[in-house]
Amino acid sequence: MALRLRGFHRGEKVVMLKMPTQRPRNALHRQLLAHARILLAIAIGIAVWFAARNFLPVTRFLIAWNAGVWLFLVLVLHLMANATVAGLRKRATLAEEGRVATLIVVTLATVVAFIALGLELADVLQDKAPDRPLRVAIALAAIFGSWLFVNFAFALHYAHEVYRTKRNINALDFPNEKEPDYWDFLYFALVLGTTFQTSDVEIRSRALRRTAMVQGLVAFLFNTAIIALSVSVASKLVGG
Repeated sequence: MALRLRGFHRGEKVVMLKMPTQRPRNALHRQLLAHARILLAIAIGIAVWFAARNFLPVTRFLIAWNAGVWLFLVLVLHLMANATVAGLRKRATLAEEGRVATLIVVTLATVVAFIALGLELADVLQDKAPDRPLRVAIALAAIFGSWLFVNFAFALHYAHEVYRTKRNINALDFPNEKEPDYWDFLYFALVLGTTFQTSDVEIRSRALRRTAMVQGLVAFLFNTAIIALSVSVASKLVGG
């Protein structure tokens, strides 16, 4: 919008003042928009924590964790199913600040969840209470949800890092895809999280190469923990 000011005397210069058409969003507002899904998941998890008062503390934590994690996964899947490349690019700009910190927090939170899982399974497998099947089911849902949670978080990070600036657009080279979408990045993250390799996608960015290395290490540790927990559960259940 432009405002024209004209003087009353002949020969006086015309002054043009440019007025902003929209108030700029502050950093806090941008962060709230960029991380709305995970913030909603955290809020629901906290609400479920207060609602599940009749359970033991560790079980209560895992119930709340499941509620938050699975809600986040559903919200991200909905985003991926409906997002366009233009929308992805816009969200990448919003998520520019704090993207690495968010990834670190997600990973640390999942580590805490796995510690809780170990404590829960160690307790429930020694106890033959009537709620034992329910607690085992809660633990198994938390294991699978936690694994997906970390890989989905890395997929979002890769997508937003690639589309954050124009020079990063070729940081991940997908065959026959000049403008990859969220599903392409989820494919990349899940392949890396299951096989510890990048398959047919070429990494051309040093920053993303380091991120992929971290994800591979985290995935190896998590997969090892999952196998150990699964073997422990199976042996205890079979042995009675």
